[in-house]
Amino acid sequence: MSGGFTLCVSARGLATKQHWRDEKGVIYTSGYSGGLLWWFRESPPVTDFDSMAQVLEVLLDIPNAFVIRGEPKPGISGSDVLRLRRLRGPQATIDDMPRQWLYLDIDHVADAEIDVVARPDDAVRYVLDRLCRFAPELKDVSVFCQFSSSAGV
Repeated sequence: MSGGFTLCVSARGLATKQHWRDEKGVIYTSGYSGGLLWWFRESPPVTDFDSMAQVLEVLLDIPNAFVIRGEPKPGISGSDVLRLRRLRGPQATIDDMPRQWLYLDIDHVADAEIDVVARPDDAVRYVLDRLCRFAPELKDVSVFCQFSSSAGV
């Protein structure tokens, strides 16, 4: 593992949803306010799993940034504010980039025994066990898990 992560940083607003309850207990969700304008940053170097986890831990507290799998096309600098509407084709801003890590966004895992809020470690183990049933090559790999803003809502 070498290099770092490419970060996509919102030029305005958040890059995450927000959830809240009103006085009657009704849950409301607002979409991210980041909009269309973004710039790219490179994370600190990642040389092994521990340094990767350290970088990702810091990113947990930055609500206007997220990791992307690709990297900016040549000629795009960190000071360029860009629209990310085009992900493919000649006007795309991001090129595919092979990485030595796998990013999965897993939604809507339901089981009466799983409580993400009360027992998050059990919820992670439950999902990983199911993943390994379908992709046994993932058995015994190192994992960094992060719950989204929607987890437990």
